[in-house]
Amino acid sequence: MCADIANRGACNCSFQGPADCTRAASLTGRPSITINAHSPRWASPAVAFIPELIMTRFAFIAALAVFMAAPAEAQDITAGSLKISAPWIRATPKGASVGGGYMTIANSGTAGDRLVGGTSDVSNRLEIHEMSMEGGVMKMRPVAGLDIKPGQTVELKPGGYHVMFVGLRQPLEQGQHVKATLRFEKAGDVAVDFTVKGIGAQDGGPSKAHGH
Repeated sequence: MCADIANRGACNCSFQGPADCTRAASLTGRPSITINAHSPRWASPAVAFIPELIMTRFAFIAALAVFMAAPAEAQDITAGSLKISAPWIRATPKGASVGGGYMTIANSGTAGDRLVGGTSDVSNRLEIHEMSMEGGVMKMRPVAGLDIKPGQTVELKPGGYHVMFVGLRQPLEQGQHVKATLRFEKAGDVAVDFTVKGIGAQDGGPSKAHGH
């Protein structure tokens, strides 16, 4: 028993137990102080590491959620000597009957080819249209086909050539994917997956606030 320390009114030898300290203090009537010789649980290195581990795991989950939320981009398609890149289509408001589709078509071969039409499950028809300025007025008209000459890259874009989804069966919403089949004179039928961009999009990148 720590009677020698009890004479000073305190005991710091907790390994003998709180009961001994209490008895020691009773000899002088002075309060006792019990000091725990064991380290608190929070001081353990393993326990101290837990908050860091939780934060690391939270950051990983947050990054994964952002990645999964982002719409997947359409993949390039190769058909013979033709390569179709970045196919996309504008989202449409409710009640719209048409939607414009865009892409880049490159011909790496020695013979030309011609895009003549196509089909899609989301529309009654798939046509090729051209927009051009005539007399200071922008006009759009259907064309029988679009030539892709040997070594040529043709860009279908707003304000120029594009494929028109005519007779939409449903609105096209940003982030969706639209499956279509493009028909070429030589390459034949080519399945294409269009990514739906914003209503005001001007290219296949992030949507911008511009009209059609």
